[in-house]
Amino acid sequence: MDLPNRKPNRLKGWNYNNGASYYVTVCTHQKQNTLSLICRDSPCGCPHIKLTDLGEIVQNVIYRVENKYSDFVVFDNYVIMPNHLHLIVSIKNEADERTAARAVPTLSKLIGEIKSCAAVDWIRHCKSNSIDIAPVWQRSYYDHVIRCQQDYEEIWRYIDENPYKRIRDF
Repeated sequence: MDLPNRKPNRLKGWNYNNGASYYVTVCTHQKQNTLSLICRDSPCGCPHIKLTDLGEIVQNVIYRVENKYSDFVVFDNYVIMPNHLHLIVSIKNEADERTAARAVPTLSKLIGEIKSCAAVDWIRHCKSNSIDIAPVWQRSYYDHVIRCQQDYEEIWRYIDENPYKRIRDF
């Protein structure tokens, strides 16, 4: 039986263990709108994001993971949309005397940790509030290696403008 040809999900020849910046998108399970709401109730009528309980958990996990790996990782920009999360993740691979004994986390380790910690915290929240537990994330995630400053700036702008674009979808 012939298997279908699949598009590779990694940049050919790119060493994902080296320091770099990445644009990452993580989607919710079945793209359900469980992370936030896009509201227009500000005085100016501009759209803004109101996080749900799950969205608050995801935001707290992002802070925890960034703090845990603060010697190596910065989440430069992110937005928690209703059914997905966009991040710019910068990983440095320089080691100094203080950090030489610790391993630099890979992109997949970072995203896996965000997804698993948020899911575990969500289960705890659901159990303590008698809420039905549902899956949080889709399998895998999308990533793009940011290869130049212009690419970085365009992605930053896209993340910042995403709520304004999405308000039309609701």
